[in-house]
Amino acid sequence: MALDLTTLLELERQLAHATNGDPYREILAPHARVVVPGFVLDRENCAMAMDASPGWDRVDFENEQLVRINSDAAAVVYRFTGLRGDDRYIADMVSCYVDTSEGPRLVTHQHTMHWEGVELEV
Repeated sequence: MALDLTTLLELERQLAHATNGDPYREILAPHARVVVPGFVLDRENCAMAMDASPGWDRVDFENEQLVRINSDAAAVVYRFTGLRGDDRYIADMVSCYVDTSEGPRLVTHQHTMHWEGVELEV
């Protein structure tokens, strides 16, 4: 499977819509690390956290971009918005994938929370 934007976003959507940790156990590489506010998780701890999560009612991706690292690695970057009841979570995401004989595997993933009302001029 190719490391193109369409393929990697489909994997990201599978993870975002997961109702348990099984997709994480499948898509994350054995040595993967997931960085979320306050935690750095290995594959199994991430999957266990998802086993305990109620999941999102709605998920949106914006400004999706592919960053090619080399022929066997790429990152996908996007703005994530998740709704759970009245709660809204907005974060900028980056996921780095490597191409393996089993298909693309996620090796690192990081959430950077979006602080509404704070704008950086670049």
